[in-house]
Amino acid sequence: MIVVLTKADAMELEAIGQLRDKGLTMKEARSQAGELVKQLLIEVKKQVEDQLAECKHHPNDCLALFGRYQFI
Repeated sequence: MIVVLTKADAMELEAIGQLRDKGLTMKEARSQAGELVKQLLIEVKKQVEDQLAECKHHPNDCLALFGRYQFI
C-alpha cells in the first residue's frame, strides 16, 4: 500500500505564514519557504506513517503531490 498526500503545495502557504510571523518580508519568506516546506512535510509524513503503522496492512511508502505532477 502507498499513501498519497495530495495538495502538498498548500504547505507552502503554511511555511510562508510561519516565516512572516518571524518577521521576514514576503519576498524573503517566499524565497526561504522551500526548505521549511520540506521540514513540514517530513513531520506530516512521520505523523501519518506512525498512525498507519498500527494497521494490519501498513503503507510501504508515502508520496506527497505538488501541483499537477510533481512529487517528493
